[in-house]
Amino acid sequence: MQHLHRPKDSFVQLNFEDFGLRSLKTAQALHEYIEAFVSHTSNRATVMLDEVQNVEDWEDCINSLRARNLCDIFITGSNSKLLSGELATHLAGRTLQFEVFPFSFSEFRDSRLQIDCAEPISKTRQDFLTWGGMPGLSLYPNLEAGRLYLRDAYESIVLRDVAQRCGIRQSAVLEGLFAYLLEQAGHRISAANIEKYLKSQKISLSRDALLDYIKAGTDAFVFHWLESVDAKGKRVFIFQPKMYVCDHGFREGVFAGSNALNIDQVLENIVCIELKRRSWSIRTGDEAGREIDFVAEKSGSRLYVQVCYLLTGEETFKREFEPLARVQDNYPKLVLSLDPIARPYKGIDHQNLVEFLLKSE
Repeated sequence: MQHLHRPKDSFVQLNFEDFGLRSLKTAQALHEYIEAFVSHTSNRATVMLDEVQNVEDWEDCINSLRARNLCDIFITGSNSKLLSGELATHLAGRTLQFEVFPFSFSEFRDSRLQIDCAEPISKTRQDFLTWGGMPGLSLYPNLEAGRLYLRDAYESIVLRDVAQRCGIRQSAVLEGLFAYLLEQAGHRISAANIEKYLKSQKISLSRDALLDYIKAGTDAFVFHWLESVDAKGKRVFIFQPKMYVCDHGFREGVFAGSNALNIDQVLENIVCIELKRRSWSIRTGDEAGREIDFVAEKSGSRLYVQVCYLLTGEETFKREFEPLARVQDNYPKLVLSLDPIARPYKGIDHQNLVEFLLKSE
């Protein structure tokens, strides 16, 4: 974007979790500070405000700056309600929203090469499959030491951004529900199955509360809810959704060793988030009772994607390729796996998953 080429002295970045900025945590004080900054820049200023929800009446300040067209303003926050419906209400719809994702595999690799420039890609791949792409991991040369960071980050989201913000008093119930959803990432879920699990854990929750808690998790971007459609994308099966977690590293932080034991789920989760990162709108698919992992759409185009660990035998090969072969349209179809050698079939492309993640779309 053009603003990125402006002189450094035209930028100001304020993080309102910094105690040193406590004097700016009112709308008036912040407005006066930004006005003064803008008046001393010869170029158009860019103002970046992180955790802006910690400023009292912050929306009054932003709306005033916006109305006067004094500068370009970027605001971020970890508060889920701020980043979704409430943001549009506060700023009267005069905003563009960008969903920020954890590191992609390419970004994760760059961060690891800064620690060890000779690290082989095989190790980087295995580390990413295990630990995910939360940016804070770049501070840990030994990723095993980052397990506590992942767990703390996850619990902070659950207890602060979800439970506290949404006024959920039964935090233990919320934690139990989210733990189940973490374990089931990439699997079809139903309210009945969730209730059965909660009952086994001696947790009581009404159906309405259950759905509210799940919505709170998706509003906070902890989980991504994918509806199921037929292969043509015309009929929605609302009772057969899948749930994916924003970063599969949270599974490892909460359940040590789970990612290695459930590699198929992890790979599917990685592809789900990567497709969303590349701005595809995605659902899960069904072709005559055979599952298609992702039906992705963007700008009038469509892409069908299957994900698996390895094409180890004829049965696995048929399971992954046959549902795509049955789809009678000319949109591209793709199977992703960790196999080193591609094996395309009946016009269906087959790619190594790591190579897919590393190359730009």
